[in-house]
Amino acid sequence: TYFAIYSIKSIKNKNYQIGIFKSLGMRNKDIFSVFIFKNLLFVVTSLILTSILSYPFFALANKLLTISFRNFTKVSYFSIEVFYFHFDVFGFIYLGILCLFFIFTFIPLLMTKFITPAKIVNNKEDLK
Repeated sequence: TYFAIYSIKSIKNKNYQIGIFKSLGMRNKDIFSVFIFKNLLFVVTSLILTSILSYPFFALANKLLTISFRNFTKVSYFSIEVFYFHFDVFGFIYLGILCLFFIFTFIPLLMTKFITPAKIVNNKEDLK
């Protein structure tokens, strides 16, 4: 949901600039490429952070569960592994994130198609 809000708010905050770009003759394809690159950078950074941080958090969660269970049961030589890395689940999550990226990138980009320079000039007071 954060990515959806971020993407839609990004387009709404740039309505005036998009209208100016269109009045100067910039094509929708060029405007789309700017927003797609920005969103792609956001998603790639998210996927990299997910990849790097997933194993340490799994290890920390397992260690905390083991310590808690040892303190609760008073068994000193006990190890439990509840969270572990499944490559197929991880790949499924990656695909899900990419699908959400495409959905929440192209819906706001469709909003830019309906922005015209005339609407920006007529509604200039509303944008401030």
